[in-house]
Amino acid sequence: HAQYGQPALVEEYIDGRELNVAILGNASPRILPISEILFDFDQEPKIVGYSAKWLKETEEYEKTNPVCPAVLEEAAKNKVERVALYAYLAVCCRDYARVDMRLRDDMLFVLEVNANPDISHETGFARSLRAAGIPYEEFIRQIVFFALERAQ
Repeated sequence: HAQYGQPALVEEYIDGRELNVAILGNASPRILPISEILFDFDQEPKIVGYSAKWLKETEEYEKTNPVCPAVLEEAAKNKVERVALYAYLAVCCRDYARVDMRLRDDMLFVLEVNANPDISHETGFARSLRAAGIPYEEFIRQIVFFALERAQ
């Protein structure tokens, strides 16, 4: 706070498996295949920072590997989907969103509900669409349909 002269938000680092749940829809939201970010390094914190997301020539980018669908036991998968849907509905998301979580042992921690995640072709949301067998063009049509449906 003193260094930057503005308020600061400090959050506890939560170790565990990094899971991303893409959700599509309004009246009957559809949960897409769960993605997991695998960190191929030992140092902490294991987070997907700027370099890991955008700088392809960096070690962080090379050692932060997404997998979709995530390999989860059925009970864990069901719990992740249930919590993600609850979070989606609790913050009144519409059309599409992504819920980011950490799974540590049997505990789930919602890190973020991203109501407007990046949906470009190389992102996690698009990865979940591909795993669900939903063509990107169809996804865009669905978003337009959802908006038109609300306008009526």
